[in-house]
Amino acid sequence: MQIQHSHFATNASLRTALKRGLARQAMSHAAQAEADVAALVRLSTNMRPNAKAMHRLAQQLASRKGVVKVAKGDEGLVVFVRNVCQIRNQIDQQELFTETAVVYTRFAIRCLRTGVGYHVSRASFCLHALERLVERSAVALDRPLLPVADQEGMRVLRGLAQGRDFTESGDHFIPAVANGVWAGGLDQAALDEDWGLVCNDAAGVPLFSVRTFLSEDEMRPTVWYSWKQEASDR
Repeated sequence: MQIQHSHFATNASLRTALKRGLARQAMSHAAQAEADVAALVRLSTNMRPNAKAMHRLAQQLASRKGVVKVAKGDEGLVVFVRNVCQIRNQIDQQELFTETAVVYTRFAIRCLRTGVGYHVSRASFCLHALERLVERSAVALDRPLLPVADQEGMRVLRGLAQGRDFTESGDHFIPAVANGVWAGGLDQAALDEDWGLVCNDAAGVPLFSVRTFLSEDEMRPTVWYSWKQEASDR
């Protein structure tokens, strides 16, 4: 009998061994560099419609801690920020459980006649979801995970804004930067009162609660087909 060394098996075992440590490290690093969202909102109220003022504001926002990216939007700026939050999951005002998550918030900011307007959406990544990303994708094991999570957080929020999410058998999915999809649920979250913003939608802010990462091998055939179809249509 001939026995060969399996690089895949070794790599899979290593990913399983390192997934918790890398995920916890990413959560810790995120907690040490959180965004002061209230301060960012106050700063953004100085937005002016001319290009020079917009560029100056973008630079000011990008220099703040916890700001992942500032980009030019169709009518203003799009700002992605990162925080670590305690997420209380509840149905019909009955609390189910609480968990710590890395939460990404997308602010699409534009000038209105009456001031400055904001469109807000959020995405949360629990520890389990980050562990599954390490275990089931090809992310580097010798580098910090947080920059990878930042890119994935922006991808989820852009996917929501562009309508790239899809449902299958009651589950919600969004394509990931890594070769696979994020699976979770589309929920509603209340605005933090400290931000000084008023939500016009009584339902609250859309929040994609990421529960796990699925590579091609973990997807159901119907999910795999929807994912491939979505990719080919873009």
